[in-house]
Amino acid sequence: MIVAGTYDSSVAGWTLNEKTNKLQSIFAVKPHQGYISGIAHSDKWILSAASDEAITIFNAKRLREVGSVGSEGTPTRLRLVGNNLLVTTATGQIIIMRTSDWMTIWKEQAHKKRINDVSLHPSGSLGITVGDDAFMKLWDFSKCKLVLQIKLKASQNLVNFSPSGEVYALCAEQNVTVYNLKGDKVSETKLASEAHCSTFIDESSLLFGLEDGTLELVRITPNSCSQRWRMAAHPSRIRSIAFATEGDRNTVVTVCSSGTLVVWEYDGSQLSEIRRQTQDTRFTSVTAIWK
Repeated sequence: MIVAGTYDSSVAGWTLNEKTNKLQSIFAVKPHQGYISGIAHSDKWILSAASDEAITIFNAKRLREVGSVGSEGTPTRLRLVGNNLLVTTATGQIIIMRTSDWMTIWKEQAHKKRINDVSLHPSGSLGITVGDDAFMKLWDFSKCKLVLQIKLKASQNLVNFSPSGEVYALCAEQNVTVYNLKGDKVSETKLASEAHCSTFIDESSLLFGLEDGTLELVRITPNSCSQRWRMAAHPSRIRSIAFATEGDRNTVVTVCSSGTLVVWEYDGSQLSEIRRQTQDTRFTSVTAIWK
């Protein structure tokens, strides 16, 4: 299932036919009064957050809205972690809610300004946040405590743990810097254009969606990082990337601000386009899970 959010407050979902590679629309709703700022989904839940400071909850199997919760400030990221939902906000807060009753179990004023991104360690207990206050902060979410904070030279847009959790990458506009878990800088590189989204698609491959509509793949190792390739993908800025795997099939989904959604197959070295669809909308976010 692919779920995407838009500037016009809409949330839509599709399934991908594995034989024909065609997208089939399964729902489209308008649950908010502001632009969609984040999407998350699992086998059980679909969640959308918006600039109206609300998080709408859908039953993923019945594709029905079952409730909503508020947040203090526009949510910037949603992450489902086990039986909890982690929310970061434009006011610098981290909020953790139980998905059993959607009650808040922890809330922290984590940054003085907007939190731009959060990445969870593969263990599920550690996470990194980066914000407009130019701080990078490492959290132990199992104990709800701050472990490490580093004041950086500039605010960071993006953060990604590698799949093994050995290193993490920060991105400020075009500049990518890789660190180990001790906070030591490992390496750095520069992208061709400003990055708006990123995701690891294997242990050493970090994919960026750029302002100029291109995708750029950076190879990350414990000791270095360097560009592997760059390709034209969209007619305008790429707003969001999702990566999903099922068996031997690895799929990437990208969306852009002019309404194009593209499904790609990743063979371990290259991306091959398998479906392109244009909507009369402007996408802001996307997520994907194959069942």
